[in-house]
Amino acid sequence: MPQRILDRQKLVLVDGGFDLYDADYEASDSDILRAAIEQTVAGDGYEICVSCLQDQGRVRLTIDAWGEEPSSAPDGAWNGHREMTLACPTGVIVISERTAGASCVDLPYGAGDYSVRVWFWTKGKSKAGSPHQQGRKGAEEYLAQIWPAVGKAADAVTP
Repeated sequence: MPQRILDRQKLVLVDGGFDLYDADYEASDSDILRAAIEQTVAGDGYEICVSCLQDQGRVRLTIDAWGEEPSSAPDGAWNGHREMTLACPTGVIVISERTAGASCVDLPYGAGDYSVRVWFWTKGKSKAGSPHQQGRKGAEEYLAQIWPAVGKAADAVTP
């Protein structure tokens, strides 16, 4: 049974969205940004862009690292998700707030290729008082589930 190894929550200050990429990658591919505006989440294997409904403000981002692909959907109601891969040669993911700075998360499996499933929930796409809003704070919430891509050994790096 898949096991969650890391659960990190962060309030991200968005300027139209935020990005996830490896610490060695210089982000900002305009094609990915355009795709994210249409699809909420888009990526090219090196960068994942998330387009938020809010132009300014804070959204909750949870990063969950797993030993293998999670076998079920996360708790709560979500509007949708996108799944993609992310090359991470340093084992450190940058959460870029675009114009407001960045923070980093060390992945427990270190350098390698990862599968990433980004779930998204937005109040604007749920009816007021619906189960989609129960337990939610704010207008948007995102969850990035990350696990080693197939073929990568799942031995967590312990600090």
